[in-house]
Amino acid sequence: MKRICFFRRSYFLVSLSLITVFTMGCGEDPLVKRQKYVQRGETYLNSAKYHEAIIEFKNALQLNPKDAVIHYKLGLAYIKMGEFSNWREAFKEFTRTAELDPTILDAQLKLGEFYLLAKDFERGQGKAEIVLRDDPNNINAYILLGNSLAGKKAFERAIAALGIAVKLDPSLMRSYLALANIYIMNNDLSAAEYTYQAALAIDRNAIEIYLSLGNLHRSQGRMKAAEEDYKRAILIAPGNVSLFIQLANFYASQRKLAEAEAQYLEAIKIAPKQEMPRLALADFYALSDRVEDAIAEYKKAIDLSPESLAPKKKLTELFLSKNRLEEASKYTEEILQKSKGNVEGHYLKGRLELAKRQFLDAITTFQKVIRDEPNFAPAHYYLGLAHLGNSDLQLAKYQLSEAVKIAPTLVEARLALAAVHLRSKAYDLAIEESQKVVQDRPENVKAHMVLGEAHFRKGDLSKAVTAFKTAISLAPHEPLGYYRLGTVYRVQNKDKQALEEFERALSSHPHFVDALSQIIGVYIAKGQSQAALNRGLAQLKQSPDNPHIHNLIGQIYMIQKKNDLAEAEFQKAMELDNSFFLSYINLANLYTKNDKHEKAIAEYEKAIRINPMFIPAYMLMGIIYEQRRNYEKAIEYYKKSVEINPKFPPAANNLAWLYAEHGGNIDVALSLAQTAKEMLPEDPHISDTLGWIYYKKKAYLKAIELFKESLEKLADNPVIHYHLGMAYFQYGEKVLARQALEASLKLGVDYHGSDEARRILKQL
Repeated sequence: MKRICFFRRSYFLVSLSLITVFTMGCGEDPLVKRQKYVQRGETYLNSAKYHEAIIEFKNALQLNPKDAVIHYKLGLAYIKMGEFSNWREAFKEFTRTAELDPTILDAQLKLGEFYLLAKDFERGQGKAEIVLRDDPNNINAYILLGNSLAGKKAFERAIAALGIAVKLDPSLMRSYLALANIYIMNNDLSAAEYTYQAALAIDRNAIEIYLSLGNLHRSQGRMKAAEEDYKRAILIAPGNVSLFIQLANFYASQRKLAEAEAQYLEAIKIAPKQEMPRLALADFYALSDRVEDAIAEYKKAIDLSPESLAPKKKLTELFLSKNRLEEASKYTEEILQKSKGNVEGHYLKGRLELAKRQFLDAITTFQKVIRDEPNFAPAHYYLGLAHLGNSDLQLAKYQLSEAVKIAPTLVEARLALAAVHLRSKAYDLAIEESQKVVQDRPENVKAHMVLGEAHFRKGDLSKAVTAFKTAISLAPHEPLGYYRLGTVYRVQNKDKQALEEFERALSSHPHFVDALSQIIGVYIAKGQSQAALNRGLAQLKQSPDNPHIHNLIGQIYMIQKKNDLAEAEFQKAMELDNSFFLSYINLANLYTKNDKHEKAIAEYEKAIRINPMFIPAYMLMGIIYEQRRNYEKAIEYYKKSVEINPKFPPAANNLAWLYAEHGGNIDVALSLAQTAKEMLPEDPHISDTLGWIYYKKKAYLKAIELFKESLEKLADNPVIHYHLGMAYFQYGEKVLARQALEASLKLGVDYHGSDEARRILKQL
């Protein structure tokens, strides 16, 4: 018996120890563990520690991925975090919540609100109706329903839905705000004001009503009343920082800058440790072009909230807008290190790449942003600009159209789209897009400029004059409006008016050489070369180190056959800017006309012996040998220029051309031409070279776009018309091919390619 008892006791002890070991190995009960994660998550959520809350809720979901309530709480945490990427995650969580448990009505409402933001009014209405089926007295559902119906322009039904919300709880100000907003959408402003006053009759301290009433009065031009509304709100809640910011924003919109700054500073005084008032003041300084003050405030906001990405993003955008790329790069890297998946961080990275003219990298980055956030309109806009920089008009047009479709009020995208239509010669579409901007933003100068340009190119000169005059009235200190108005007058043979406008452009901007070039052109066309020279020399006194002016003066001396003086001016232009393409061509042409090739070569060889890194000498020798059709020697000197500076545009362009025309590696030619295009994107000669290389590679559409771009600035060049005609011919556009080839032969009877042009015309 004793043995048996001893045995059983031993067995019991062994079993107990095994259970203890097992329990220690497995940890606490998963249900208990999950509950602890949820409780900690809720505590963090209530303490505004949203990042920590997200981690806890995710831990809980690992233990039970199908818990609808935890998905819902995780969605709430993401919403509180703000920013596009977090809203996207919130939407996913609420969607999952609704799938797992459709009876969690607040998740249905949150989804409906997301649909409302995305302007998917049908789905927003659907979610509201789901909630009302289960809870017929749900006020938030009626508000969602009313807003969704208003989005569908069903205003009577929307007003009825909001009327029910007001009756269910007459003290809930949110219902009045939504109802008044629907009246505003329906352009019934008196009803909107009546609704606000009805709300104030119930609650005289309803801050949000005073703010909305102020906005209404502001939209009606009743500025004094609006100011009083904002001030009443402050009297009710003098410690509310956002109210001071609202009043400051109002003053800023009225250009009362001192009053605005005082209110921003008051907000900071009330909440010195909050990020928001610092950011508001920094934004104000940035918009007022007080750049250094803005930078200082953004940095103070960063010091206050080192973990916050918002001030870093705003500071990065400011640096990008001022082309301070090194500083922008620093903060972009910090943002991405902090959050590698951050959509806005990659968006800023793409903008940085675009500013650096790294178009292919920018395209890749923006495509990634759009994959993560398909409805992020600015990413479509900048992707369009990147395609534009890469000379792909079709893809640029598509992305800009997408940006406008998602955000119809994104003015920059609409104007960029209008500019693409201009380049494509779709003038009516350019007019349509720019007019939409003018209707919404009549003060937008660029919209009037694009509109004027479209009318000008279409041949409607009177409308062009009206548009340019409007632009001038809006921005009298900007030279471009005067310049474009002058070009219209010149086409109309109104030389006196044209000269007046060009002079106005120069008086507002002494370095605006295009206007000086037009003035000189008018005098030269009249045979008054001395008047042209005098005007050029007078402008040179105001801008003595401007290579463009030296080049213009050199051209006048060439016309006057003062070759030594012309040579000196071209050389001075190159000395001031060794990448100034036109000076090389002009100087080489001067030597060709005067048969001074050998003398020039001897001088350049002497210069190279003194300084083997002197690029202009190699470049000009290359041009001289190319003109003498000694292509092997020309390639040799262009290659030396590129070896010294791989990104020297004139040499890269000319070397690319010779490779393309005389049996070189066509892919190397393409790379060289692309480099030249990146460095000098507006140069029409480089666009022609790159287009011809694409033609050789049978990429005819791309070639056509580049030739058209080149002809915008070199419309009288027969060779470029010939290139365009050949590209149209190979692409199968026979009518357009004939037009371009005939134009080339009208401009030049005998040019390189003229025989081929005649042969093709016979086939057409």
